[in-house]
Amino acid sequence: MTLLDQIYEVPELKWLGTCNELNGAYAADGYARIKGNPAALLTTYGVGELSAMNGVAGAYAEQAGMIHLVGMTARIRKSIFSIFCTRSINRSLEQKHKMLIHHTMEPNMDHKTYIGMSEPIRKTHTFLWDDSIMASEIDRVIIEGVKSRLPVFIYIPFDIVSVQLDAKRLETPLDTTVTNESSAEDAVVKGVLDLIKTADRPVILADVLTTRHGGRELARELADITQFQSFSTPLSKGIIDETSPHYGGLYNGAVSFDGVAKAVESSDLVLNLGPLLSDSNTGGFSRDIKEENLVFLGHAYCQIKDKKFEGIHFLPVLRRIVEGLKKNPQSYDLPKAKAFEKIQPPILKPSTSGPIAQDYLWQRIGRFLQPNDIVLSESGTAQFGVHSPFPQSP
Repeated sequence: MTLLDQIYEVPELKWLGTCNELNGAYAADGYARIKGNPAALLTTYGVGELSAMNGVAGAYAEQAGMIHLVGMTARIRKSIFSIFCTRSINRSLEQKHKMLIHHTMEPNMDHKTYIGMSEPIRKTHTFLWDDSIMASEIDRVIIEGVKSRLPVFIYIPFDIVSVQLDAKRLETPLDTTVTNESSAEDAVVKGVLDLIKTADRPVILADVLTTRHGGRELARELADITQFQSFSTPLSKGIIDETSPHYGGLYNGAVSFDGVAKAVESSDLVLNLGPLLSDSNTGGFSRDIKEENLVFLGHAYCQIKDKKFEGIHFLPVLRRIVEGLKKNPQSYDLPKAKAFEKIQPPILKPSTSGPIAQDYLWQRIGRFLQPNDIVLSESGTAQFGVHSPFPQSP
């Protein structure tokens, strides 16, 4: 509550309350996906942070980062005003003496027990205990969260809210730039540009982590510059403008619509940006892209055919590739002569009467959607329905 009172005093922050912590976690996840930046989630310790874990874990799985702030019991202080009664009580040794406070589970329980519970679903964390390093710890955690696009945790004992820190730190923006080892990055960029120059039927397969790590506009720019046939995946639908003449469809391995899998898997150069190789994003692991034709640009490593570059993040690589192509497109024969026919989405059910079936319903819904609409699909039937193509024909 002490921390909440301070949030209202910050004009740049907009407080959005939810009816429970799990809803708050999902709201933060959605904010991160739409805005492209980590959201801030604030809960109490114990019941609050545990309630939110399902939402935080989902954000971890798909790299929709968030900064989870957890309000905790006091470190050591003289007294506070209890919010449960009208008299001042001494709670100066709550954590040191492991007092039985609400949200703890048994006498003598370490109040930091819950910190360990979030370990598998976070990139890093800090427990603000030492006044002298609090500011640097907060900065460190935020930087790691922004770079990794994974959830991070900041545990805040309520007595530290009133600790005064040097505001001059706020005058220096945090450096959240993703960087790579220069020689390895150079090798990846050169290797990709060389392959673009010599490929006959190149394609772009832009996946969801391209968006999560801030590369969506770069992917679109790459598609526009090269005019390569470009594809999305189930989790990245919308990353490529589906009205574009070079949009090829949604690639989902063996369960792709007719012509899509063949176009991707027969290409002599597949530029796979920001891949997330989960079962639901690869047609149940049925994608069949030959390694000798694959450029894999990921967040943990990049790979050109059979050569793997560990620790190289795709974002600086993609930026340099786009810059190189823009600077001298003629040397790469860009845009390449169109070597493909646009794949037309099939009309799954042309009838206009009778029972409303799944193959009719989803494509009909697609005709109602407008640019910049947001579609939230449940992970059962709806997940497959909204990933189908939406033909424009009546």
